[in-house]
Amino acid sequence: MKRKSIIFALLAVLALSSVAFAAVKNFGPLSVEVPNGWSAGKDGSTVSLTADDNSAALTITLEDNDGTDLKLIANEYAKQFNATKPDVDDDVYTFTFKNPNDVECNVVITGDDDMYVMLVMIGEHDDMEAIIDSIEIN
Repeated sequence: MKRKSIIFALLAVLALSSVAFAAVKNFGPLSVEVPNGWSAGKDGSTVSLTADDNSAALTITLEDNDGTDLKLIANEYAKQFNATKPDVDDDVYTFTFKNPNDVECNVVITGDDDMYVMLVMIGEHDDMEAIIDSIEIN
């Protein structure tokens, strides 16, 4: 599976919406449109976007998986987050957990033999789906 097809698999899980965006930000092999009222930064292999009112956040982790089975990766993250058992649909794994502030978080993991991408959506915000739609992996 090519890197761009990973994003298409993620989008199949999520509906699309539109918002006014301030700018496209590039973070190495990953770019994302950051809307007005959001901030973005990178720490290692994870890009984080946070609504300025702290109502929601999105993290995007892009990692080499060295051939590790995607099911194993999803199950390990679910265990680490004390989450629900991952559901799978066409190599797209999803699960939920509550963070220490008791906010529901939704996780989507997909990938191929070379790499995986994990989205963690924290809280709810009208801009979230459009931000996800804008993600590009080069």
